[in-house]
Amino acid sequence: MSRFHTPNMMKLHRLPKKKAVQVKKDEVEPFCPLLAFP
Repeated sequence: MSRFHTPNMMKLHRLPKKKAVQVKKDEVEPFCPLLAFP
């Protein structure tokens, strides 16, 4: 899982939940569907 621990992921944790979900769908889901939970 460490391979997905990128600066983008660090950014997600600091964003509001709503915003984080949007960023997650845009930047994470395409290459890591396991992290793209609703």
